[in-house]
Amino acid sequence: MKLKVVMINEDTIYNERLSDYAKKYMAEEFQVLTGDTETAGAGIALISETAYRQGGCPGNLFPVVLCEVEDVEKVDGCPAVFRYRPADEILRETRRIFLEQNRYETGAGKGDGGMQTVTFLSPAGGVGTSTIALSLAIHAAQQGKRVIFLDLAQFSGLGAVIRPVQQNLSEVIFALKMKKNLNLRLKELLREDVSGIRYFGITARLQDMNELTAEDITLLVQTLKAGQFCDLLVIDADCRVDASCETLLHMSDRVLLVSDGSEIANLKVMRYAVALHQDKREEPVSGISLIYNRFGSADGEKLKLPWLPEFGGFPRVKEAGQRMIAEQFSKNPIWDHI
Repeated sequence: MKLKVVMINEDTIYNERLSDYAKKYMAEEFQVLTGDTETAGAGIALISETAYRQGGCPGNLFPVVLCEVEDVEKVDGCPAVFRYRPADEILRETRRIFLEQNRYETGAGKGDGGMQTVTFLSPAGGVGTSTIALSLAIHAAQQGKRVIFLDLAQFSGLGAVIRPVQQNLSEVIFALKMKKNLNLRLKELLREDVSGIRYFGITARLQDMNELTAEDITLLVQTLKAGQFCDLLVIDADCRVDASCETLLHMSDRVLLVSDGSEIANLKVMRYAVALHQDKREEPVSGISLIYNRFGSADGEKLKLPWLPEFGGFPRVKEAGQRMIAEQFSKNPIWDHI
């Protein structure tokens, strides 16, 4: 989502530097204007404290004050950012403030006021589970939702779609073990992708994922929900029959099992789904659907399990990178039903 940002600031050199930076490095995300605000249309105004106090802000723009003092959230009731932060931080923080305020005013995301959790699993490797999960995250971010993409796969492929990806998931796991200042620590460790998706990165060592227990996952999801960290939590996880995966199943509002329509993938998905269906736990798993990726090959067949509804599917895509495919899939209207 590309946002217009109008500079209402007497420091013309500052305005030009911010505008030049946006044109060079963030042109797909922002259009920073330093001219006549009348031609800007609806958008954001980055306005100096002096200009805001003297004349306010044009009615068609959402004001964010360029504050001279660090760690000040509001100036005379108006959201503020510290003007001497790096340009990319200023623009992304401005976007975050704008999107949150827009949701508040329109009532979006209220309902029960809770975070929605969608988990993607597949017992069949290489069917595009991570790509499908990322496409939903991109779609939601483009709709103005606050999204966290949580990759809990042992052999995470996050580095292929988010670059540079930091190795800070190990620190998240450590924070969950310590249980001290967890809210603050998680906020510090969150990073943001160019599309507006937030994430925790990957572990520094593969072995660190073995330290993440079912109790840790429960605490993580509960903390994100209680702290209102996001509107949508998208989880890409390994499909196993263990306590950790069982925890994800029960904590998710929706679980999507991924298959590519091939015989071997369908067989693995069917065996996993049957195991879940026959489980005699007191709290039966619900909200599980099947989604197809790259379905459409001549030998592909769809599963026919009456208690496993089909959510939708995506066409076969050739000669494209994983990120490009995810961005293309993010435009699929089936995500509007999540």
